[in-house]
Amino acid sequence: MTAQFPPGAQDPHLPHPGTIKAKFDWNGSTEQWNASDFPESFVFRCFDAKGELTARASAAWCIPVVEIETVPVDENGKAVAPSEADSISNTVYGPGHTFIEHTSSAPNLKRQRELDQRRQPGTNGTPLQKDAFREPPEPQSLYREQGDISRQDRAAHGSKPGLWARLKVWLGRA
Repeated sequence: MTAQFPPGAQDPHLPHPGTIKAKFDWNGSTEQWNASDFPESFVFRCFDAKGELTARASAAWCIPVVEIETVPVDENGKAVAPSEADSISNTVYGPGHTFIEHTSSAPNLKRQRELDQRRQPGTNGTPLQKDAFREPPEPQSLYREQGDISRQDRAAHGSKPGLWARLKVWLGRA
């Protein structure tokens, strides 16, 4: 009997398809990332038999992350560079453009950067350089919406920072 997986899902023992397409809405650019350059927890969203988020080693099925769309916007909702953004959101997709999750920063991200700069007197770095070393926001400050892969609310799952925070730190655009 063959296991029935949700759309975009695969056996947790199968490898990632290989690449992740990163789309940056603010300037229309795209990049291809090698999945092997990232930790397993970044390139797979894995679930147990009940549909609860879990580690790949104990998963019943996984959806490999194959596309991430990043949208930084200003106070008026206009797409801007991440360094000028008031809010940044990321939408994560699996194979076949299967929606996995959407994470958003809380509004006032730009204002928070300005406050952080004022608290660091005597530094000469740019806002991006300074922010690259900030602690990621607390999970409760993120808005997260899961895809149809599980109807249960997992917004409070774990204490790890959200995908957008990890992605921003990795890109050096925090």
